[in-house]
Amino acid sequence: MRINLGFLILPLLVISAACGGDDDDPALTLDQARDLCDRGCQHQLACGDAPTLEACMSECVGEVDDVDWLRAAAFEAITSCIASAPCGGDYDVCLGACRPAAAHEAFEAQCREVMPPCFETAEQLDRLCETTPNDTSDGFDLGYLCLPTSAIMDELTACIPDGTACPDAIACLSAAFERHDIPL
Repeated sequence: MRINLGFLILPLLVISAACGGDDDDPALTLDQARDLCDRGCQHQLACGDAPTLEACMSECVGEVDDVDWLRAAAFEAITSCIASAPCGGDYDVCLGACRPAAAHEAFEAQCREVMPPCFETAEQLDRLCETTPNDTSDGFDLGYLCLPTSAIMDELTACIPDGTACPDAIACLSAAFERHDIPL
């Protein structure tokens, strides 16, 4: 059975957070989000890329206050990139500042081992398996799985042990994405 998961695209500003995870790779807390958003918004305001600090903060914090899957290290890397970007630059490239942890790399390796029969093209496989953000002709649409906590990545990896049939793997992965409200 082949399926098309070409819809696995996550725009930079849809990233969000606020739950647990393992101690070495914790999820973003709301207080951390406020501090990090402030840093990025101060820069955007100074560059004239935000109408007001309040509006920027409201948008940034509003996007990260009700999701439980974003790891603090990923959000910090992205907002640090935004805070140091040249004025007038493209902030979307800051998704590339996210670096996968060991759990992300383990998922990618297992995904690339088990999932090829489930997809018609290498691009479809990349959209699911890639954990290092890559700039493509469509923008950063590969590697968004750099963003979830390691605990969630371990859960995803558990969905695809060697020998897993495509329908079972897809059902398990889809349920995990849904359970954590990770946009597909």
